[in-house]
Amino acid sequence: MWVSRLGPQGMELGPMEPSGAMPLADSWIHGQFTDVLETRDGGLWLGTLKHGLIWAHSRRETSKLGALSRVTTFKGADGLTSDTVRSIFQDQEGGVFIATDDGLDYFRLQAFVPLPLPKGTQEIAVSRDSDGTLLVGAGNLMHLDGDVVRPLANPVDHIQSIYRDPLGSVWLGGTSLLAQETPTGVHRVRLPQSLSSMHNIQAIATGKTGDVWVSFIGNGVQRYSNGGWQKMGPDQFHKPTAIVETRDESGAVWFGYTNNRVAAFDGTRFATFTEQEGVEVGNVTAIAAYHDHLWIGGDRGLEAFVGGRFKAIRFSGRSPANISGILETSDGRLWLNTVNGVVEVDGTELEASKSNGRGVAHRDFDFLDGFVGAPEDIRPLPTVAGTSDGRLFFSTVHRVYELDPRDIPKNPVIPKVLIRDVVSGARNCPTNGTVVLPSASDLQVEYTAFSYTVPQRVRFRYRLEGYEYQWHDAGQRRQAFYSKLPPGTYSFHVAASNDDGIWNNDGARVEIAIMAAWYQTAWFRLLCLLALCAVLWAAHRMRLRGISRVLRLRYEARLDERTKIARDLHDTLLQTIQGSKILVETALDQSKDSSRLLECLNKLAVWLDQATKEGRAVLVTLRAPDEEDSLVLALKRALDEFSANETRGVDFAVHGSARKMHHGICEQITHIGCEAVRNAYYHSAADRISIELAFGRNLTLRVADNGHGMAEDTLRGGRPGHFGLQGMRERSTAIGSELNIISVLDHGTEVVLTVPGEVVYEREQIVFRKLLSWILSFRD
Repeated sequence: MWVSRLGPQGMELGPMEPSGAMPLADSWIHGQFTDVLETRDGGLWLGTLKHGLIWAHSRRETSKLGALSRVTTFKGADGLTSDTVRSIFQDQEGGVFIATDDGLDYFRLQAFVPLPLPKGTQEIAVSRDSDGTLLVGAGNLMHLDGDVVRPLANPVDHIQSIYRDPLGSVWLGGTSLLAQETPTGVHRVRLPQSLSSMHNIQAIATGKTGDVWVSFIGNGVQRYSNGGWQKMGPDQFHKPTAIVETRDESGAVWFGYTNNRVAAFDGTRFATFTEQEGVEVGNVTAIAAYHDHLWIGGDRGLEAFVGGRFKAIRFSGRSPANISGILETSDGRLWLNTVNGVVEVDGTELEASKSNGRGVAHRDFDFLDGFVGAPEDIRPLPTVAGTSDGRLFFSTVHRVYELDPRDIPKNPVIPKVLIRDVVSGARNCPTNGTVVLPSASDLQVEYTAFSYTVPQRVRFRYRLEGYEYQWHDAGQRRQAFYSKLPPGTYSFHVAASNDDGIWNNDGARVEIAIMAAWYQTAWFRLLCLLALCAVLWAAHRMRLRGISRVLRLRYEARLDERTKIARDLHDTLLQTIQGSKILVETALDQSKDSSRLLECLNKLAVWLDQATKEGRAVLVTLRAPDEEDSLVLALKRALDEFSANETRGVDFAVHGSARKMHHGICEQITHIGCEAVRNAYYHSAADRISIELAFGRNLTLRVADNGHGMAEDTLRGGRPGHFGLQGMRERSTAIGSELNIISVLDHGTEVVLTVPGEVVYEREQIVFRKLLSWILSFRD
């Protein structure tokens, strides 16, 4: 219990004794206090009038309960909205809200804590010192003593690189000197005289024999051994500047270069690795060796050395880029300092990725965790170091941040989820009951979660039960959208996780009912079903009517054929047979007259040959093309039949490509054509017959001869007792075509039949032809 009083020096604040007595005399805290809060971790927050906020990190467990340790003050200069604090409140997640005269401030624990470096510090390299503490090189050399950074005497000018060898010695590289710092003192090494004016040290590493490999900016790599400097290896090895160097457990020295190049020296020979050996990180800006692991990092990610090759480590989500520091801790975790922040990867995930190549799960730390800024890309290096007490340190351009992996703030509180609003159109609906919406409504559901520690990392997922089964991963979005939902009752369910990935799967729900429109009701569907049945019944009746009509037409066609056969037989074959019978009777009566008998037999032979031709002609006109024949083949066959033993000239031409036609229409056209050809052969006395068949938008059949033609009355009514012309006109009318017969005496006859394409051609070909014509019209 804390009490306040007006004392001799103004307002006083103190803790009561466990017995309930007033605070001891020396435990009072003096100040103009406006509010006080003791947080659950034992810290004390004091609000003042015009003097800002006082945070006492914890109370020491002594008899003087009022004695405070590690006091921090926040004022307007530190970012507080006002120096006058009115109220202090701690939420369920441990965050502290401060209400001031000018606004609301929020305080929370962060994973990264910046070290108190001197103002203006830049170009920072960090390394572990020989005693296990932290060394900071930023032009000058500094040492971390507890929570205080103390400057040290500089053995070199303007430190550019720090390296701790396996024996515990620390090597420092500057602009003109290389120094080795050991427990017994500092050993300085002069740089080679052959160096050009630019001889800043970029990277340092030691070999298994104690030799020192140094990469000079603009002067390549050289080795210091037995008090002298020498260049080692081929030109492509020692001439370029190595960005980073390290030594593995076997004593081999590894070098990282620009443009996907890595080199290694095992004490006897050099080996180089490029894209052919799997190096695909771009510029190699980080290299680290731990036990049997070798890691390289660069512009394009992280790779591991496995089986003599480098293999890319693939990450789930965003892959790290511009890696400038790699550190593997004793528990197998890998820490990366990147341009986007610090990345932590579990060792088991890394081993699994090496074998199966699947994406590695990782945790990212950025400005939301207190890590502000980005590290240097090229120099100075390294940018990450660990001390013997387990703490990790990461450098950026101007700061060094401390991280204790064992004390990373955790948020165990399951966030509460709230559905704030349901919006349909421009109407906001209350969510305290079932939300009833009209049909075909556009739906927007707004929701949130009560988690203030890092609200930017609160994630949501939702689904509309009764409409979908899969969850939608909404990320940080706090709205869900649906449109044109079918009528019914649904349950909108949303779940959320806090910044540490702890989910509230129960979340929040709201019932939503979508009313049915008149066209979505059961009675409307029943009416539609009845209407569909009526349409189907009508279609069935029309189909039956159509089938009956087709059957009737076929019957009438067969009857016409029989009538024609009867006419043709009567006009030709029967009359010839009747005449032949009379000839035979005459020959029998005059059988004794051999000359008369011979004359009758010759005449009988002529009449029988004529009967054969007339019978064949009748059969040809009756034959229609079957499904496998075309109109062209049918007309050619008719010509072959009619022109047997004939010497007349015949011209037959086809224009356009033959197209698929309706069988019944084709049959009628064939009959008309064959009849026209038959009349030209047997009745025109022509010496040349011309037949043309044109497949165009319409079908055109033309049969012409140069015979004696027909008289006007014959053209209109036909020959007495013959019905060929009448049958042609009847067939033409039945199929909706146009038949023109033009005949001039002594100049021949022309028969032209024009059948519309919509009638004769099958529909899909008509549609295709129209579409093709429409496309070609654009080209023209």
